[in-house]
Amino acid sequence: MRRAAVAAALAACAGAVALAALPASADSASSVKIDSAYIGPHSITGPTRDHPIPIDPADKTTLSITLTNNGTALVKVRYLRLTGSVLGIHFADYQASASADIDPGQTKTVTSPADFFNVDSVARGYVNGKMEVVDDQRSTVATQSFVADIHGNLASSEGLFLLELVLFALVSLIDIGLGVARRRLPRNRFVCGLLFAFAAASTVLAVVVGAAMAGVALFEPTAWVPALFIATAGAFFLGYISPSQLVRTAPEAAEDRVIDLVAADAVARATGEQERRTTGEVVTHASGDHTGALTDAEAAESHPSGEFKPPSQHDSGGFSPAQPHDSGSHERLE
Repeated sequence: MRRAAVAAALAACAGAVALAALPASADSASSVKIDSAYIGPHSITGPTRDHPIPIDPADKTTLSITLTNNGTALVKVRYLRLTGSVLGIHFADYQASASADIDPGQTKTVTSPADFFNVDSVARGYVNGKMEVVDDQRSTVATQSFVADIHGNLASSEGLFLLELVLFALVSLIDIGLGVARRRLPRNRFVCGLLFAFAAASTVLAVVVGAAMAGVALFEPTAWVPALFIATAGAFFLGYISPSQLVRTAPEAAEDRVIDLVAADAVARATGEQERRTTGEVVTHASGDHTGALTDAEAAESHPSGEFKPPSQHDSGGFSPAQPHDSGSHERLE
């Protein structure tokens, strides 16, 4: 049961991560347009997947973004926000203060110094970056996505997350391997399928995060989300059809007995038999197949042959109770 609970929890988390990783729809009502944006000398408005923007905590740099207000109201920019995420989970988050008022129809460049001194402890490798322009009402008025290459440490928050995924995957795969070799897989096919799905999901997530941290590739959600669901569904089916253990263990047998007792008690309560037993009420059988003691007439009628009669109705007369002796010849023997 613990395996089922853990696997179900992982499936729910994987689904939530997949939904969170899907790209959000753009705000079509926003009147602010981004003309250009830079992190230091690197532009983030062009294609950056093949050439990620380097972010080094040792270097101080400048954020610069050029905005055009196409609306009819004044826009007050108060700060620029930078985020970096993998699997839809935000590991890097940085805010730079800015102060600029953009009148309707006006174009203005907003700049702010940036110091990523603490980014090495939260992420490493390729991440999905995003620069957001926030106004004085704490609303995001413009967004620019890009791919960043963070020069962080392995012992970062993202690194610990990868370690947990790798441990989950290894433990699950070893457990499945031993279960197949010893024919000790769970007898419940649904639980066995969840165990296989747990191993597949943790393995896929570990590969995605590991490739990003190693700087090999940053998989898009349109690539790894279908792979996650296909691998999980395929592993569940494989676990469902896998042969289970041949002999039940003592804990499983005891658990089955407990389930049988609980089921019997539930049936008794539903039919009212439990209440009749506790109150001492005589249980009657409406079907007529099983009854209590029969009368002599009913007993005689129940035997078609007529051979059965009560003891008081023997016609032979061969049996009679002992009569007293009038002769007095009976004496006690010494």
